[in-house]
This record gives sequence, C-alpha cells and structure tokens, in this order.
Amino acid sequence: MDILELVQANILTPVVLFFLFGIVAARIKSDLKIPDAISEFLPIYLLAAIGLHGGLEMRKTGFESMLVPLVVAVGLSILMTLYHYQILRRLGKFNLFDSYALASTYGAVGAVTFSVG
Repeated sequence: MDILELVQANILTPVVLFFLFGIVAARIKSDLKIPDAISEFLPIYLLAAIGLHGGLEMRKTGFESMLVPLVVAVGLSILMTLYHYQILRRLGKFNLFDSYALASTYGAVGAVTFSVG
C-alpha cells in the first residue's frame, strides 16, 4: 500500500470526515445547529468508530507484535501523570485533588497518543 492509498483510506473514515465537516462549517461561519439528541450521541459514535478502526488494525498486526509498544505506552503515560502531578503540585500550587485530576487527564491523553503512535 503506497502513501496515496493510505491517505485515501484514512480520509474516508467517519471520524476524519466529521472533523473536516466541522472545519468547513467554521470557516464559512455557518450557524449550524446540531440537535441535542444528536450531540449527545455523536461522541459515543466517534469513540466507537475510533475503537472499531483501531481494533481492526490491531487484529491485522497481531497481539504479539503490539505487546512491547503497549507496555511502553502504558509506562510512559504513568510517568507523564506522575511528572505532571509534581509540576502542578509544586510550581502550579494546585491542591492535592486538582493536581491529581489534571495530571491524570494529561496522562490519559498521553496514553492514547502513545498508543496511536
């Protein structure tokens, strides 16, 4: 699969199409209103689409070849969480609860980023 086929295959996924649609709507200053029922369902749909696409790609790759990157991604996300906690607690002067909450959010985002990478 060459790079052009890879780009075409990824651009036509629902997640990317929704983001492109949002960019176009914002650029033309559309007053697009999404009904409340759809806006509640949309994040669930997008998460399911991302998970399904990722699961299918993992199935092609095989679990054995994903084990080391998976362990590294989880380890790095834990290190990021602990590192961010220390920064927030000492330099940001946040309280204990806020430091952990914010650091774990960044750790979760980091885990997803590392896993996708």
